[in-house]
Amino acid sequence: MTSGLVAVGERSATEAVERAQEAAAAYAEAAPGDVVVPVLEVPATRASSNPGADRDYSTEIPAEELVPLVDTAAAAGVLVVLRLEPGRASFDEQVAEYADLLARPAVGVALAVDARRAGEGSRAGTVGAAELSAAIGAVGEVVRTQGLPQKLVVVQRPDAEAVLDAAALDVGAGEAAVVLQPTGQAGFGARAREWGTLLDDVPAGVVGGWTTGSADPARDVEGVLSLDPSPRYVAPSR
Repeated sequence: MTSGLVAVGERSATEAVERAQEAAAAYAEAAPGDVVVPVLEVPATRASSNPGADRDYSTEIPAEELVPLVDTAAAAGVLVVLRLEPGRASFDEQVAEYADLLARPAVGVALAVDARRAGEGSRAGTVGAAELSAAIGAVGEVVRTQGLPQKLVVVQRPDAEAVLDAAALDVGAGEAAVVLQPTGQAGFGARAREWGTLLDDVPAGVVGGWTTGSADPARDVEGVLSLDPSPRYVAPSR
């Protein structure tokens, strides 16, 4: 992952891909019966206090500047998820901005709900199921029109109230593999308790993703795999 909103140089891209491969290899060794795929999360947009020329309070890396990183990752068998922080734009609008990159088989998206700025009566850090469904649908449209395999869509939720009317989420007809990833900063105990109920109010087919913290008892591979249910997507905290 990049530390700032800048295009990634060749050396940095190679190092990031290698770190993703190393992390995945540790899980593959611990769970030899499972298929483990390395994933690299890349910030494509970043919520900003500056409205910018388009007044959406979100700064975007031009899609073409991310192509070398995506190509490096794809050549190494690493999936890329583009992290979208929309500000006052909508998630589906930002998905559309990166449709050309999403037309590549190894690219998905991560929807950072905590970076959705207040608008249309909603509080900051919340988003309705309708907007998330539209974003998932936009990804699904790319899959259908381009004849692509299923794509990864990670919904990054800071707390249980961040996704409004989660039960109404439309996950499509299988074009997207939808992951719900809690990203709150609460202690391990609170996050572990939430993990047990994470998927209670979401449609069937959505799976859970775990965020590892530096002080977690479940920060290592064995600890993560001991969670019940076992996470289907694992990412470090930022």
